[in-house]
Amino acid sequence: INIPVGYLFYGETRHRLEVVITTELKSETAQMANRMHESLSSGKAIAPNPISGCRNCSLQDLCLPHVTLCPSVADYYKKHNIF
Repeated sequence: INIPVGYLFYGETRHRLEVVITTELKSETAQMANRMHESLSSGKAIAPNPISGCRNCSLQDLCLPHVTLCPSVADYYKKHNIF
């Protein structure tokens, strides 16, 4: 099946962004998934790379529920006994 485009919907701003699904995007997504699996297997966290759109994302509370309650990543890790 070929799906040429997808959409990201930002609930707070009620904005929809078209994303063209290219071979490069598929490759980058696969690489990120592999990095996530490696991180979980090794017990070492990947450095955060926040995307500017996160502030407007309607799924922010589901994706990053406790991050906004801690002033830093180190504090978040301490609070949740991570690493």
